[in-house]
Amino acid sequence: MSARRPATGKKTPPPKLPCDAATWKRVAERLALSPQQKRIVELILCGKQDRDIAETLGLTVPTVRTYLTRVFARVGVTDRMDLVLQVFALAVEEAAVRK
Repeated sequence: MSARRPATGKKTPPPKLPCDAATWKRVAERLALSPQQKRIVELILCGKQDRDIAETLGLTVPTVRTYLTRVFARVGVTDRMDLVLQVFALAVEEAAVRK
């Protein structure tokens, strides 16, 4: 069981993504993500769970799950792992195109 850090009232720094900002921007555009969907996927890529995403973005957990359902449908995947794999595959494609 992991201990949760108490809220400090400070803003959380932006997540560290597994690819550079330009590549992530192109991947998000290819997936046609809305700004909020993009933020949620960024947090998923950083290993955050629904509750953490909700707290970070000031949403409720059911709202996060609604966004995820719509992201899954848009991307054509059925779960988080498929989503992460799809994003990584697109990031690799984008990186190859840039070289």
